[in-house]
Amino acid sequence: MWQHFTCKSKFCRDKGFDDNFHTYGCVSGIFQAAFGFGSFIGPTFGSVVVERVGFRWTTTMIAFLHIILSTVVLLGIIIKKCRR
Repeated sequence: MWQHFTCKSKFCRDKGFDDNFHTYGCVSGIFQAAFGFGSFIGPTFGSVVVERVGFRWTTTMIAFLHIILSTVVLLGIIIKKCRR
């Protein structure tokens, strides 16, 4: 998690924001709010999906999403290396 925070604060500095505690506070607040929101939405949405379609189909859908995501990431890496 720390790398993401460092990356986001560097992004803010590159966009012209001051390198001070106010900027760090804003970045940290937004990051923590998103993390907390995800911790709430994930289990809530997941339980609704499991109740509607069942555990077996939910895990199958998650597996297919992971396969699709892995394919997209690998294609992106391959395309990026081929352009060099």
